[in-house]
Amino acid sequence: MTTSLTLNTHMITIDKLKSLANKDPYYHGIGCIRVRVETGELYSFYSKEHTAPISNYIHTHQRDLYCESLYGSYKNTTYDYTITNEYTDYCMEKIACKTGTKPELMFPNILITEKCVSILEKDMSHSHSGFHRVDLIDDVVITKVTMGGIRLPTAKIIRNKNIPYVCGLSSRGTPENNWGIIEDILNEAR
Repeated sequence: MTTSLTLNTHMITIDKLKSLANKDPYYHGIGCIRVRVETGELYSFYSKEHTAPISNYIHTHQRDLYCESLYGSYKNTTYDYTITNEYTDYCMEKIACKTGTKPELMFPNILITEKCVSILEKDMSHSHSGFHRVDLIDDVVITKVTMGGIRLPTAKIIRNKNIPYVCGLSSRGTPENNWGIIEDILNEAR
């Protein structure tokens, strides 16, 4: 059964989305509420007002991601890095992307260089090995994410080591609040 959200002409209702969900939605620290549907697709609902990031680190993924914008756009910045013996504010760590896990230090001093800036307007792929970070352009962004490739056990982050680490899954929110935020985002996108 194929069920893809169509947000262009007829906006999906919150009740329809709830009926398609196979798990409760959760807040992710990069600044979105995520919900999986029966087909295995992941929908991310971003809002400058409702889902501010708490851990929007420069990061890789555990697998390749294909993102399609259903509404709005964001800036995707890719980065290169250099390992150095000189002190820097940035370190590289491995993370397991599981609630309550701590990062594992890989390199204590990293120099980062902005490589490329692109805008998600229609679709975009995020490689499991490429470092990037997204920042909203529009007040509300809704994406459909399809995952590919083999899932790796960890991802990597580059972060300012002078600021305490915050796990992106440490404040998942409640299903009721998350559904309410999704409904607000859907209403804003109408």
